[in-house]
Amino acid sequence: MSVQDQLESIRPAVAGLAGTSTVQDDSCDERSAHVQLDDVGHSFDGDDWLFRHITMTLYPRRVYALVGPSGSGKSTLLSIVAGWQQPAQGKVIRVSCGRVCWVLQNPHGVARRKVIDHVALPYISRGDRRNEAEEHALSLLRVFGLDHLAAKQFRDLSGGEAQRLMLARAVASHAGLLLVDEPTAQLDLATAASVNRTLHGLSISGAIVVVATHDPRRVHGHHRFEGLPVSREQDTVAPAIDRDTAETGRMRLRGVVDEAWRDIVSGTSHAFMLMLILAALVGGLSAADLFSIRSIAQQVDRYIASGASTYVIEFKGRISGEACERLSSVDGVLASGALRSRNDKVTSAVLPSAGIPSLDATTGALGVFASSTRSSGATLTARDYDGIWLSSQAARSVHARAGNRLALRAGGRVRVAGVFQYPDDGRSTSYDYVALSQVPAAADDFDQCLVKAWPVPDAMQSLLQSTVSSWSSDASQQPTISQLNSTQGTQLDAVKTFRERQSALAPVVMFVSALFAGYAAVRARRLELASAMHCGEPKIALWLQMLLETLMWCCSAIIVTAPLIVWALTHMETGIIISSTTLVGILSRIPAAALVGVLAGASMAMLITRERDLFRYFKNR
Repeated sequence: MSVQDQLESIRPAVAGLAGTSTVQDDSCDERSAHVQLDDVGHSFDGDDWLFRHITMTLYPRRVYALVGPSGSGKSTLLSIVAGWQQPAQGKVIRVSCGRVCWVLQNPHGVARRKVIDHVALPYISRGDRRNEAEEHALSLLRVFGLDHLAAKQFRDLSGGEAQRLMLARAVASHAGLLLVDEPTAQLDLATAASVNRTLHGLSISGAIVVVATHDPRRVHGHHRFEGLPVSREQDTVAPAIDRDTAETGRMRLRGVVDEAWRDIVSGTSHAFMLMLILAALVGGLSAADLFSIRSIAQQVDRYIASGASTYVIEFKGRISGEACERLSSVDGVLASGALRSRNDKVTSAVLPSAGIPSLDATTGALGVFASSTRSSGATLTARDYDGIWLSSQAARSVHARAGNRLALRAGGRVRVAGVFQYPDDGRSTSYDYVALSQVPAAADDFDQCLVKAWPVPDAMQSLLQSTVSSWSSDASQQPTISQLNSTQGTQLDAVKTFRERQSALAPVVMFVSALFAGYAAVRARRLELASAMHCGEPKIALWLQMLLETLMWCCSAIIVTAPLIVWALTHMETGIIISSTTLVGILSRIPAAALVGVLAGASMAMLITRERDLFRYFKNR
């Protein structure tokens, strides 16, 4: 039974491979180039054979027609000849065939790339400069009658034009073994005749050409495995294949960068969409972490502003003002100062019936009260000490504001240097209705020392006790230490809250998301990448190209989100729990995770991308 008869009678292929035969590549000189099929057969289930006992030798400068109905196993046999699939029986030996190129039934090009780019790529992959590659490509396109379409995108081509373009690309790749699957399946008779002439011309250039078709009417002039030479009267479309140079050369780095940039500009890599997606992820996770940190900072601010982190030691006439003031130099202490009672009161002419209790206060004590609604110690100027400080309640009672001069009942006026907030939020009422006058801290006869700290030092009690100038031997006469506002709790572990915040996992979430994005972005282009490998582009060059493209849209996404970080640093008050430098470091983890994730994902996708992915895709359709 002839091969043709076998192929026309076999059953459609089903999934799965069987057999233990091997495909070999031997090395010998060009004159001995051939493909030898030795008792080749294939079955997917081990029982029903697609074809069996195919023994023959394919030689250069011939066109062979593989004829059989759709589903008869033509593509399977081509894949075995190409070495992409092992036969269940027999073996295939490819001897000095050079590059194997398969022009699939459905031409697969890069939709947004130009026609000339497709044909220029094999030349660029071998080390040609861009202008040289385009000159060669244009000459080849002219032979195929496609030179007027050089600037068109692949998606704008008709089926026949796309088929001829893939043939031109195969020629450019210096294929020594050219496999063409259903080249005229969807073409009109005139275009089909043109394609057939082209195939004959390719064989004259020195290639082994095998054409698979289901329609015997469309293989006029082809040989059905008889091994007869093709007529020399056919058009020659390319110079003879030089197998010594077909595989030599190395793609230039500039060529890799150029291909990456053209993919970006043309929209092939979908960089803009990927950039927006990644920017949304980076921005969203950064914002979530920022607002989480801000929430913790606000919680700390409320805790400090309530007086919960302010401690008071009281020992009438035994507190050293200087020792109390020196506590402000201790790490964590925001402000500290001493107070003592005065016998006289500030009696306003507006409210002569009741005076405002007056206290002497050191410079630091004024800072404690002046910063009652702030997270850090207040910075006071010399003018802030010129006059008295009133609590908010006292100021309201006498209708006074900071900067006003308060008329006194005894005559004269006193300047109101400042008004400090002292709300009714559970804090001690000792200072809700007072007037403070600044005095030097040199004396040792103060009654109280106030220390405002964050975070509260573990040795706070010892620090407070160090301000006592002398101790009484009377056990009943001991200093008392209290919290200015105990209603907020004795301790707020902001550090633990900060470390255990849910948004702390944002870099991990970002890395996983970016890993998937990078993987999906490259994996979605596996057919394009497999096709580029098939026409000669080295995998290492493709890997570098994908990394460059990924790096471009990833860095663009990070740049887009940079204003968010700038805004956060300038508008979000988080300094009480974290410095600006540390905040930048924390926020930078998210874009860093995005960058590492997308590059890792892209690399993973490239690792599993193979040239034969192209065959698998069309085989499974």
